[in-house]
Amino acid sequence: MRSHLSAKHAKEVPTEKDAAQPAITNFTSRPRRCDDSRAGGITALITNMIVKDMLPIRFVEGGGFFELMASVEPDYRVPGRTTMTKRIEKLYKDKAEDLRRSLSTVSKVSINTDG
Repeated sequence: MRSHLSAKHAKEVPTEKDAAQPAITNFTSRPRRCDDSRAGGITALITNMIVKDMLPIRFVEGGGFFELMASVEPDYRVPGRTTMTKRIEKLYKDKAEDLRRSLSTVSKVSINTDG
């Protein structure tokens, strides 16, 4: 079939050079490294996940989490419990200060204990 197409329809049949497809590695190669800015963003997201989902801090030292992060971002170094504890404490202090600042501008507050 290819010989017929080449002989009878030479203009329509692409040459071997034209028919070359890009290699799959062109699409799977990592275009960027995990720089300090990206690593900081990932760490902040992990911190927020631990706080919002009320996960134990030791979550970051679990084998499954290490495997996940190695697959998603191989160049990222997962912080330990000590680092995460410090980040969570800083996040708490920052949020508490924001709340104090917000409450200092209001004259009345209503607190509701309904679920």
